[in-house]
Amino acid sequence: MIWTIVGTIAIVLGAIGIGVVVDRKWHILPRKDRLQAASRPRLAAAVKAAIHAAGEAPGTARAARASELPTLRARRCATCHAPTEPQPDDHVMYDGRELLVLHDRCTRCDHVRATYVDVR
Repeated sequence: MIWTIVGTIAIVLGAIGIGVVVDRKWHILPRKDRLQAASRPRLAAAVKAAIHAAGEAPGTARAARASELPTLRARRCATCHAPTEPQPDDHVMYDGRELLVLHDRCTRCDHVRATYVDVR
């Protein structure tokens, strides 16, 4: 009974040892520094993209012409898809640019949404 356990442990340790030797000789598994270096640019871009969609923050302001503003104002609520009611607009300065902030309020759920627009 004890020799079964000892034999199993010996086989597992032998397989691990052979795997380590093979990996060190032929580099089968990627190294930690290569994985970290490869994931940094993609991770940073993914995090930045996931934080705010276009127009939801000053850093992601939508570029639009003055003729496109009525289309941006006539939207539906992101929460309940009911029509929205335009609210007074604001002008803000961000990163040396003057942005127009379009506010709209949902007629059903009272959700307020702001859209940042870089009018050209």
